[in-house]
Amino acid sequence: MHKRFILLSLMLLLGLGLFAQTGLYFLSYDDTITEADSILTDQGFQVANDNTGNLIRYYPMNNPKIKVVSLIMNPDFKTVAGWQVVYNADNSEADDNYVFQQLTKMHNDWFKNYEETGQIVWFLTDTRTVHLVYLDDGSLTVLYYDSKFDKLFDIK
Repeated sequence: MHKRFILLSLMLLLGLGLFAQTGLYFLSYDDTITEADSILTDQGFQVANDNTGNLIRYYPMNNPKIKVVSLIMNPDFKTVAGWQVVYNADNSEADDNYVFQQLTKMHNDWFKNYEETGQIVWFLTDTRTVHLVYLDDGSLTVLYYDSKFDKLFDIK
């Protein structure tokens, strides 16, 4: 009985850790806009003036490695459904490798490499994933995606 209780407790603690799912720049799924704004402004990001709909962009004030961090908001609850970090295309290979290493530390080394699309994908839950891919302009991009909110991610 005692062993079963310990095992169940450990499984519960591990399960709770999965739901927090904190990622790059200490953002988490389901953060409120107030929480996410505070987290990003504390790290030197400034909210953009051109935000529309469910997309809120933040530009770095003093980090030349990052082009933009975009929050994809769930309009029903005003919480973070996902986010995208776009790095500058002129970053070095070492800079890009550092991003990959940080993702591996945060989300483990259980990822899948999709060579046909050039993506590396971490599966966090049955709906939440992290995608690492280069854009056409050479910018390394990390997308925290939640398929429950697929329509919100249709960003032009």
